[in-house]
Formats: sequence, C-alpha cells, structure tokens
Amino acid sequence: MKFSMTTNTPAWLTVAKTTPSKIKPAPFGTPCSNQIRIENHAIDINQVDGKMQHDALFPLIHPTILGEDLAGEVIQHGPHVTRFMKGNRFATKREEENQFQEYTVLHVDMTAGFLAVWLMRAQRRCRWACLLLLEVFSARIFFHLELPTEPARKPTGKTLLVWGGPSSVRSNAIQLAIAGGYEVITSASPKNFEYCM
Repeated sequence: MKFSMTTNTPAWLTVAKTTPSKIKPAPFGTPCSNQIRIENHAIDINQVDGKMQHDALFPLIHPTILGEDLAGEVIQHGPHVTRFMKGNRFATKREEENQFQEYTVLHVDMTAGFLAVWLMRAQRRCRWACLLLLEVFSARIFFHLELPTEPARKPTGKTLLVWGGPSSVRSNAIQLAIAGGYEVITSASPKNFEYCM
C-alpha cells in the first residue's frame, strides 16, 4: 500500500483498554517553528506501550496514538531550524507519545541530543538504532552515568562495576561508561568473555 506525502496513517487507540488499534488517516500538517517532520523508518514497541493499551497505565485523552521510540529521516523542517536538514537520519526517544504512524512532528530541542547523534554513528541501521533506544536510556538513567562524548572522555578515575555485562541494558551501560571516562569491571560467563572485552 502506498501513501501520498499529504496523508498520514497512524494506529489510533480510540478508547481505553481496547485492541487492536484502528488504522485511520490523520492530518499531515506542516512543522511549525523549531519543529521537524520525520518519516519513521523504525518504531520500537516497548513494554510500556502494551501496558498503556491494555491496562490504561496512565490516563490518556482518546483518541490517541501510542509509541515513544523511533528512528527515521527528516523530510521537512519548519522556520528557524538550522540543526537538521532534509535527509538527516537519527534516532530519538520522545516522552510524549504519537510515534505509531508514518510521519511524526518533533520539536528540535527534544529530538537529537548527544545520545541520538552518538547512537546513529554507532549503529548505521535505523532498526537497530531504534531498538537500542530503550536500553541506552535505561542504562544512562539508572546507572547515573556521566554523559558520553565522542571521542571518549579521558579517564575520570571513577570505576563502574557491572554485574552480568552481556545483557542488553548492561552492555549499553558499559559502552556509555567507557565513553564517559569510567574504568569498567564486569562479570560474564566464559562464552561471553570476548563479547565483553
């Protein structure tokens, strides 16, 4: 099925605690000042999305569109946008929802901070960048790490112990910590030694 650039087709949650979502057209609109329109190439469905749909975890105004994590390409930008141009690719995690659609309008100041730029350099493909967002943000928030830089920071003299390094969130925490200047010590089974080196 092909869609024109003047239509957008999201997955609407029309009332609380219902499945499946309804696929219905939505206005395409135009990005305002300091906004960009993204063509979504990959959208991550994480655990909170299921809870929001099935259990109404938080109150929502219906109809609504769920989804937080995406990777895609800028197709249009509003006035005063200089950081992003048409064709730029990146990944982002948006605390507001509305990602389960073909096109998403994002505020520039909430879109690609250090992490999104760093992540897309590390992961060339949109689908992998999108899937890693939840793990990377979880690692950054829950381990209270210094912000990573590129190139990596000089050693800070701080050490981080990560128990069970090969897991998804923990292996992302290790990469963030190294880029943030930490010395990292981790545990792993013999079959994962090389992976954690």
